[in-house]
Amino acid sequence: MAYNNKFGGTINFEKEKWESWFNKWIGNKDEKYFYAYIYDKEDNKPVGEVGYRFDEETNSVILNIIVEASQRGKGYGYSGLSALIKEAFDNGYDELRDLVYIDSNNSHALFEKLGFKCVGIVNDSKDYRLTKKDYQR
Repeated sequence: MAYNNKFGGTINFEKEKWESWFNKWIGNKDEKYFYAYIYDKEDNKPVGEVGYRFDEETNSVILNIIVEASQRGKGYGYSGLSALIKEAFDNGYDELRDLVYIDSNNSHALFEKLGFKCVGIVNDSKDYRLTKKDYQR
C-alpha cells in the first residue's frame, strides 16, 4: 500500500507467519479480536478487510480497515467501517480508536463522516476516537 512507503514499504508476510496470524485473528474465540473481509457483492470477491483488537494498554479498541487501492472511492470503506463500528459496539466496547496517517485525506473524511473526532497527533498520524455514546447511527 502506498502509504506504507513512509514506514519502509509494504510489510512482508512470510508463509511461516500465516498460521500464527490465522490463529490469532480468525481461528480463536477471543472476543478481543475481530476480522472480516469486505466483499464486492456483484463479483463475490474480497476487496478489503476490517478488524479490531482490544488494547489493554490504552483500554480501547484499535481498528483496522484496508481497501485495495483499485477499489477505493466505491463506498467499500464506508460500508466496511460502518459494519466494524456496529460489531465492536454490539460486542460491548465503549470506545473505538484508530491512528490515520496525516496525509490520508480520504481516510480522515471517512472517519469524520462516521462521527470520529480527532483528539491529537501521534507519530505523524491523527488519533481518531469514537465513543458508543457519541455514535449516531
